[in-house]
Amino acid sequence: KSHESVLKGLITDPHILVEGKYKDAIMAKNNIHLMMASNENWIIPAGHDERRFCVIDVSEEKKQNTEYFAALYKEIDSGGTEAMLHDLLNYDLSNFNVRKVPQTGALTHQKLRSLRGPDAWLYHCLQIGVMAHQPWLRNQPLQIRKTDAYNSYAESYKINGEYRPVDVGQFSKTLQTILEEALQKPRLTTAEGQRPYGYRFAPLDAARAMFEKYIGGAVPWEEPDYPSEESI
Repeated sequence: KSHESVLKGLITDPHILVEGKYKDAIMAKNNIHLMMASNENWIIPAGHDERRFCVIDVSEEKKQNTEYFAALYKEIDSGGTEAMLHDLLNYDLSNFNVRKVPQTGALTHQKLRSLRGPDAWLYHCLQIGVMAHQPWLRNQPLQIRKTDAYNSYAESYKINGEYRPVDVGQFSKTLQTILEEALQKPRLTTAEGQRPYGYRFAPLDAARAMFEKYIGGAVPWEEPDYPSEESI
């Protein structure tokens, strides 16, 4: 997290600070071309509307295929590198938009791994089909006190030992931004006749669809671990 702005600056800033050995630092044109390869689950800090990173999973189809790689290295050593450079230099980029990043499944995975705050808490609730110990059914709205939802979020941060939770106002605003019309904020009526402020969430499938719209990609959802609606 502490180096996130530095990494993003290397990618998009038009000028960067360069400091040569025993020389004063100067501003220079940013000519950095950045490519990373990693086996880690979380590689980049990808936001829900990410425009800096193109993320691709490498196929394992040719893994341990010695004949394939022997032929590949032979081609590389026999002019293949030069031929590839020729193709790249002559590739038509007239309709290319560098900010229109391909929305791949690998990028979606990085977005999910980068979630923090209320976003991460809501994703967890949607994934398990439970919020504040209440089942979130596929075909029925979920009504819950605002304080119960916020306390569940705040408690998750105590358990994980992460950053300080946002206040309830920012928490509510974030949920609304993600779920849009799939979230309403009515006054609830309790058995004791009280009228606490609450949330009414759309049924689980509809809320998951809104989350996918927000994140910009299909999410691999788990099957909720509770009885079917017909048996409840």
